[in-house]
Amino acid sequence: MDTENQLDNQEFEFGEFGFNELDSLQEQVALKNSAQNDEKEPELTKETESTQQVENKEASEDEYDIDDKYQKYLDSLQMEQEKIELEYSLAKMKQDLSQSQEEKQEVDLTYPAQKREFLNETLEVVDKGITPSIKESLEILEKLDEVEAQIAKKEKEINAEQEKDSSSPSKTILDSEIDEALQKQQQEQQELHQKELESLQKEKETLEKNFQASIENLIKQGDVKDLLKNLQTFDEAFAKFLKKTKEECDLLAKQRIEKLELAMQNESVKEAVSGFVKELHANREEVKEQSKELELQKECYQNLEKLQKECLKGNGKAKTELENEIKALEERHPTFKDNYSKFYKELESTLKEPQKQKEKQQENTRERSA
Repeated sequence: MDTENQLDNQEFEFGEFGFNELDSLQEQVALKNSAQNDEKEPELTKETESTQQVENKEASEDEYDIDDKYQKYLDSLQMEQEKIELEYSLAKMKQDLSQSQEEKQEVDLTYPAQKREFLNETLEVVDKGITPSIKESLEILEKLDEVEAQIAKKEKEINAEQEKDSSSPSKTILDSEIDEALQKQQQEQQELHQKELESLQKEKETLEKNFQASIENLIKQGDVKDLLKNLQTFDEAFAKFLKKTKEECDLLAKQRIEKLELAMQNESVKEAVSGFVKELHANREEVKEQSKELELQKECYQNLEKLQKECLKGNGKAKTELENEIKALEERHPTFKDNYSKFYKELESTLKEPQKQKEKQQENTRERSA
C-alpha cells in the first residue's frame, strides 16, 4: 500500500533540539560532575561551603533542565506517533470503504429464528473485533449506566420522601410529641439517602475521569480504525435488520471519517473518539435489547400456541385467557404481530370460530322451523 509505505518511511524532527544537542548537554553535566569528584576536597569554610552549595544547585538545575527537555521531547514524539497512526487509520478506512462498494449477499430475515441468529452473529463479529483498549472504555460506560440508574432511583426516593413530608397535615402538640421518634427516624433515613446519593455522584465523576483516560489509551494504541470498523459492522446489521439501504450505511461510515479528519485539524480527536465509543456502546445495547425481545416473543409464541390448542378443544377458560393475552400483546410486544403474522391470523380465526359455529347453529334452527 503506497500510503502505508509513505507513513512508515516518513521522518520527523521533534522539539527545539535534536538527539545530538541532548547528548552534548548530558556529557557536559557528566564531565562537570566528574571533575568535581576528582578535586581534593579543601577545608570547608563558610565561603567555600557557600560556593559548593551554589555549584551543586547549578548542577542540579542543569540536570533538571535536561530531564524537562527530554520529557517534552518524549511527549512530542508520542503526539506525532499518534498523528501518524490516525493518518494511517484514515487511509486504511477509506480504502476499505471503497472496496466494500459491491453489494453483499442479501440475508433472509423473514422469520424470527433467522432474526435472532443474525443479531447473535452480529454481536459475535463485533466482540471479536473489540481490542482490549476498546473493551476497557465500553466496560466503563456500562458501569456508568448502572451508576446513573442508581442515582436516578435514589433521587426519586428522596423527592418522594420530601413530598410526603410537605403534604403531611399539621399535627397537634400531643401528636408531635408522640411522633417525635418517628420524625427523627425519618430524618436519619433522609440523611442516609443523601449520603448514598453523594457517594454515587462521586463514583460517577471517577468513572467519567477513567473513561477519558481510557480514550487517551485507545488513541495511543492505534485502535481507532478497529473502533470505526465495528461501528460499520453495526451499520450494515441495522441496514439489513431495519430494511435500510446500503447507501445509508456507507454514508454513515463516510461521515465518521470526515468527523475524524476535522477533529485532527481542530485538535479535538479525543472528543470525536469519545463520541464513537459511546455510539458503539449504544449500538451494542440496542442489538442486545432486540435479541432479548425476540427471545421473549418466542416464549410468548409457545404460550399462545398452548392456549390455542386448548381453545380449539372447547376450553372456555383457555379462550378467555387467550383473548386477554392477545389484547396485551400490542402493548408488551408491538412487533409480535409482524414477526408471527401467519400465527397471529390463526389466533384471530381461533377466537372467531366459536362465534361462527354459534351463528351457523342459529341459521340451521331457523331453517328447520321454516
